[in-house]
Amino acid sequence: MEGVSWVKTFPGANNFSLFESLPSKIYPPSSPYFKSLNTPQFTFLEGCYVMLLKEVPVGRFALYQNPYLKHKGQPAIALGSYECIDNHSVAEVLLAYAKTNASKMGCSWLLGPMEGSTFNNYRFSKSWERPLFFMEPYHHLYYNQQFVKAGFKELASYYSAENTEPDYNAEKLAKFEQYFVEKGAVFRNINLKNLRDDLLKIAQFNEVVFSKNKYYTPIPIQAFADKYARMESYLNPDLIWILEDKHEEMHAFAFAIPDYFDVKEETVIVKSVACKGGSPFKGAGSFLSGKINQVALQSGYKKLIHAFMLKSNESTRISNKYGGNTIREYALYGKKL
Repeated sequence: MEGVSWVKTFPGANNFSLFESLPSKIYPPSSPYFKSLNTPQFTFLEGCYVMLLKEVPVGRFALYQNPYLKHKGQPAIALGSYECIDNHSVAEVLLAYAKTNASKMGCSWLLGPMEGSTFNNYRFSKSWERPLFFMEPYHHLYYNQQFVKAGFKELASYYSAENTEPDYNAEKLAKFEQYFVEKGAVFRNINLKNLRDDLLKIAQFNEVVFSKNKYYTPIPIQAFADKYARMESYLNPDLIWILEDKHEEMHAFAFAIPDYFDVKEETVIVKSVACKGGSPFKGAGSFLSGKINQVALQSGYKKLIHAFMLKSNESTRISNKYGGNTIREYALYGKKL
């Protein structure tokens, strides 16, 4: 393709505006994109790249060299912050250049979209029939076709499900809560007055319970605490539950948050539900999921979204137990280098 040139930049560099301003050229000002920005992260960042066609920016991506990221046991490079005009020829050149640069890093796979790790934004949505919900990234749907035409294959499938008729069995929940308490469980909500300590504790818990999740890689616990500490004003402690034993060791955790994009204020998003393997409180994850249903309904919410679940994962079983219809599917793609 004639007239192509490239710029490599980093956040804070004098020419970073070329990278940062591209979305304003390919999304209308009213786009949901600007409610949910997908920006590069510093951790593992190798560089941010901009494709110019006759000196005009037409595409961009960021590459991340995460030493822990693997596919089929082989090292992988993450491609994130992808944006491109609606032109498959441009996208083909853009993604070929990404592959060329990733190949120089000695890895076997290029995975995307992913901002360095699954801790940050990753996956492309496959539809926008339903409006964007809080904490959900937005992008052009044609990015899926651009990746596929460039030879990327779908490596993992995810979905979000919405339950418009949530319910709970108060008697059954009370019975199970008493059962867990008699076994030594202590239930509590996250403590906003001591938020950072709780976040550090949750980060350490995540290292244990999510370590076997597909494409999970460790992150500094301080980074986790920093990210969610910045969200303090959005957190509703009634929707964030912790189960500890008498030694204050965490065994189960459930995190839900109101959907602040729902103008009717009727929806809660269930983001994470987990119980530590081998815990004496087996079934606590399912119990906490039911507890969130109870609290949400008693607080006046009418809908629950179980968000970003890997198909065939344990979270799928819990979601199915509490009902819900798929409202969005997502894909993570990969290409052999």
